[in-house]
Amino acid sequence: MRTAYFSMSFDCNEKCVFCPCSEGANTIPDIGLDELKLSLDRVVKEADVNHVLLSGGEPTIKKDFPLFLEYIAPKNLSIGILSNGIKFASQRYLKKITDIVDIEKLEITTAIHSHLPHKHDRLTQLKNSFNKSVQGLHNIINAGITTSLKYNITNYTYKDLPDYIDWVYDTFPDDVTFLICNIDINGVALKNKDLIAVSFEESTPYLEAALDKVIEYRRNGRKRNVKVFTTPLCTLDPYYWGFVNNRTKEVLAALRVPADKQKFDKLFLGIESDTGTMFGPCQECALKDPCPGTWKKTGELFGDKIFKPFTNIE
Repeated sequence: MRTAYFSMSFDCNEKCVFCPCSEGANTIPDIGLDELKLSLDRVVKEADVNHVLLSGGEPTIKKDFPLFLEYIAPKNLSIGILSNGIKFASQRYLKKITDIVDIEKLEITTAIHSHLPHKHDRLTQLKNSFNKSVQGLHNIINAGITTSLKYNITNYTYKDLPDYIDWVYDTFPDDVTFLICNIDINGVALKNKDLIAVSFEESTPYLEAALDKVIEYRRNGRKRNVKVFTTPLCTLDPYYWGFVNNRTKEVLAALRVPADKQKFDKLFLGIESDTGTMFGPCQECALKDPCPGTWKKTGELFGDKIFKPFTNIE
């Protein structure tokens, strides 16, 4: 898959305390619709993309978002939307989107940050956001759209992850993919690192306990696809390596996001991910290539001690 990542704006209807964007990012001017169209035409021609990933901020709150979808829809591209799901709590808004885009070409990913409403709302800093996002997620699923549910590991919630697994299996059908992600501690998240940042040493026992539950559900006939992102292999028992996704090391074919400096406010082609095995201990690890590594900022924050390289694999 060759992906072009587009954000027209950093505006959002939530104020998540773990947002990787800088404070004041929502004051950066939006990218205009005409400029987005020009960028899309260029990446289709020059970067040979077959997938467009639309994000923000929160893309659905922008009035030009449906218009950009209308421009993308006739092209032979799959479309991914990263959204908090709140706007999709409105069936009218959801129908507006599905009238534009063939749902066979569409995938929507929504993050629910805790199965406990008060904890989710604490992280988003928006009252009742849990109920709205969950309703939006149900509407998306019922519309027949390919759906992924994302969970971000934070210091505030990581001990709840095993119970969160039960909530996922009780609440959503098995064709909803479940993504567990260690997150980028940058921007607002770095400012709130005491609430957000958690080391692999602390979180891994809870992650493994959660994956044990997934394995047990599978033994009982459940078939949900579960993936773990930005988690180095050396932080997990090999028993769980089959869950770890390596795609985070892939190069983005194109990137177009707002910027506060004009020279950076442009289309970039062939952008390397800010995740990977770029750390000192990784260079001596026999599993450097298949390992997804993690965020650059995670290594800076916790240091090389978090990595345990495999120097001899038989």
